[in-house]
Amino acid sequence: MVPRSRPFETALAETARFRGSSISTQSRGAIIEITEALAEAFPEYPPYGGEFDEVVPHVTVAQADDQVWRRRAKSLRRSCR
Repeated sequence: MVPRSRPFETALAETARFRGSSISTQSRGAIIEITEALAEAFPEYPPYGGEFDEVVPHVTVAQADDQVWRRRAKSLRRSCR
């Protein structure tokens, strides 16, 4: 399916906010290459449904709208005092 791809190691290295809560990976280049190869092989199925122009390798661990995230962040700040 992706003959140019070689095995690679990665680590879930940091948390970030990207349309939800996600964990980003250290092997961005390899994952982007595989994603682009798959998009080329199956143009009717673009990454992220075609919603974004840029591939951002990540693992989504939670999803919520901004209002929910703001309430949660406020609650966490209060509990950390």
